[in-house]
Amino acid sequence: MASNEYGAMKAGHRQGYAEGYRAGLEAAAEEAVKMTEPSSPERTRDFPPLNGTKTHPLSEHAMAVLRSLLSGPIPRQRINPGVVNRLHRGRLVDSVTLPSPFSKRKGLVEHLRINDAGRAMLAASPEADHG
Repeated sequence: MASNEYGAMKAGHRQGYAEGYRAGLEAAAEEAVKMTEPSSPERTRDFPPLNGTKTHPLSEHAMAVLRSLLSGPIPRQRINPGVVNRLHRGRLVDSVTLPSPFSKRKGLVEHLRINDAGRAMLAASPEADHG
């Protein structure tokens, strides 16, 4: 193979790699936009129960987390993963991507935000009269 053919082949590979890289970045940007939309179909997928197939009523701890979400979105890392799963399965919260409140982790992180169904659940709970 002549050196100019080899150079042309290398240039073609680099161009193909760059196009693939750009396409990947565009896809990631589109996914990030979808994650910020609380009503996005991708974010409202069905979450299976962690153990078994039956979904039980919310625990006292899960209700306390739901009440704490009334004051504003909370980073997902600060909430027990089982509680996050249960709140998502009940469609009581939405996931939104917001700036990180953590000093060592800059950028965007996923937060949980209470939605109308979560507010209705709190209003219907027996503790609503006491708190």
